[in-house]
Amino acid sequence: MPQSWSSIRKRLEQDLLCEKLRGRVQYFRTIYHGAPDEYGRFAVRVDGKEIFQANPYNENNYSDIAWDIKQEREIPPREWTGKEDLHDAENLEAEEEARMNSVNDGIVDSFDIPWAIKKYLNQDIAASLSDEDPLVRMFAILDRRVGKRTLKEIAETVSDQPEWLQQFYRLRLDAEGIRSEYDKAGMKRVLLSADNSPSIYLVPSEVADDLDGYCNEFANNWLRHDKRARKYHTGHGLCYNEEDFVEYLNRYIFPDRPSEYVETIELEWNGREEILPEKYKEMKWFNF
Repeated sequence: MPQSWSSIRKRLEQDLLCEKLRGRVQYFRTIYHGAPDEYGRFAVRVDGKEIFQANPYNENNYSDIAWDIKQEREIPPREWTGKEDLHDAENLEAEEEARMNSVNDGIVDSFDIPWAIKKYLNQDIAASLSDEDPLVRMFAILDRRVGKRTLKEIAETVSDQPEWLQQFYRLRLDAEGIRSEYDKAGMKRVLLSADNSPSIYLVPSEVADDLDGYCNEFANNWLRHDKRARKYHTGHGLCYNEEDFVEYLNRYIFPDRPSEYVETIELEWNGREEILPEKYKEMKWFNF
């Protein structure tokens, strides 16, 4: 890419990012020192938490999937005749299908990121929103040029996106205050905190309906008595936060319906104390 990463990052985070997510979404690209061909890692952070990453090691996953496809379809290996590569088109098609299968599963090679950014920056926003590559759609859904009317239409189809990409769609919809059927079936929103700013999590409905019960069971029983909770024990007692509660739910209680981080809420100052913004006051909140 001819532009420097710093100038591209500025375009992504300031010029094109929707106003309500500026300062919350950050893109990081690290090139390993001394590595050839800009070999490195890419990540997206929201409110300081990394929610997406791509690294060059995932190229191996692409290769394994491509090999299986080629074997299944009996695609011959490329053969150079001195003038052309025989069977090049069939191999390219299988390799691209393997790449897309991997990307849809959230296993992304960092070498794909510059190409996705370039494509996103050089086509109109409507084309990027409907692009076949989920990486292009990841940048597009956060774009300021996507209006509320379009977002309301998109809200009804979030579940059609790859699972890892859905969090970016919900992030944008939440930022714009759009509520619809985009939340997953059987899941509800709650606020969780540990003497810090509360964060919204999408949790199983059973947990949301009895939030105090599940949180107290975790903090007052499981942490204290279950052998699997030993890592939370210190010489001074217990050390844990809301993220540990979510891990507990995902590993031991509802592994088939994993809870997800949505966003962190900034409390408002009323002149005497910090309070929850009005639009979140009906949401259940547990502070550990």
